[in-house]
Amino acid sequence: GEFVFKFVVAISIVLLVSFVSLGFRTGIIVALSVPLTLAGTFLVMMMMGIDLERISLGALILSLGLLVDDAIIAIEMMVVKIEQGWTRFHAATHAWNSTAFPMLTGTLVTAAGFLPVGFAKSSAGEYAGGIFWVVTIALLISWVVAVIFTPYLGLKLLPKSLERHASERAGNADEHAIYETRGYNVLRALVRGSVRFRVPVVLATVGLLALSGYGMGFVEKQFFPNSSRPEIVVELRGPEGSSFEATDREARKLEDWLAGNPDLEYFTTYVGAGAPRFFLAYNPELPNPNFAMLLIQSKGGEHAGRLLGELKQRFADAEGAVRGRARRLELGPPVGFPVQFRVVGSDASQVREIAARARDIMRAHPDTRDVELQWGEKVKSV
Repeated sequence: GEFVFKFVVAISIVLLVSFVSLGFRTGIIVALSVPLTLAGTFLVMMMMGIDLERISLGALILSLGLLVDDAIIAIEMMVVKIEQGWTRFHAATHAWNSTAFPMLTGTLVTAAGFLPVGFAKSSAGEYAGGIFWVVTIALLISWVVAVIFTPYLGLKLLPKSLERHASERAGNADEHAIYETRGYNVLRALVRGSVRFRVPVVLATVGLLALSGYGMGFVEKQFFPNSSRPEIVVELRGPEGSSFEATDREARKLEDWLAGNPDLEYFTTYVGAGAPRFFLAYNPELPNPNFAMLLIQSKGGEHAGRLLGELKQRFADAEGAVRGRARRLELGPPVGFPVQFRVVGSDASQVREIAARARDIMRAHPDTRDVELQWGEKVKSV
């Protein structure tokens, strides 16, 4: 649904800009390039086994703004040449001869920007690598559409008025006469000025790049942000060796506290194990009598944020042996805790001692909360 909405918005913007700057017929030709490109992209994705999921749809949304660039270049070249007195057929072939390979180079440079994501040998690369492949497929097919289908559509759909304008200029042998407009002369003066004073222009460009890099330091970054889904996951852990009945009592206390909360729709409680896997990035908890989980369906948006804040405050103020943790669902590979340290060694008792020291250091840090050992407490067993 989000992709379809963005698709409609992109098409609408392309149509509006094209109609204003190029005219109705030319705008229609440019707009037709988008569904043609997407049809080819979906076909290649099906052949390569790339499904429609969050990453591939996100890549398609990223590509929507780039899909019309090549088509606009090709059809603009045709319009210019027809207005200069060329026949439609020769104008269409000139669009291929003069723009096809420069456009291909630009397309490959754009695709190369996503190359590190596509070939990253990591869990992040495995999860998000589809961005590179889908963007590259879409851009290459948009190039094919621009150099083959767009000239053909121009041959059939461009208005007859272009030939009339050309015949009116037939007495003028200068092909560049059509560029003698106020807007073009202003643009040409800017380009010539930039070339003439190229050193200051390059230095200013480098300075702007450095300034933008500095500004990026103030932008919050998160490679895999939390999901926008309305669910909230609450985990309750009692001391190791706690009985199922004791864990169930603690879960019912939280149920009573949640009852009637206006920010939630409903909730489901699992005692002794986690919920079945209902979301790709969710790892079900293994069976353990001291564990309980509440899966809360909030009303979404600000309701989810408010309820999550209330739960975190409740667990921060709680006293007793039962630890509670509330969180949103994650995107990307399951993380669990955002900051984790692993202590490895051959002596289990020494590993536990070193891990406990690391835990105490982390607990003393003002920016941490809910710092625990994965092992839990020692219990007697037979």
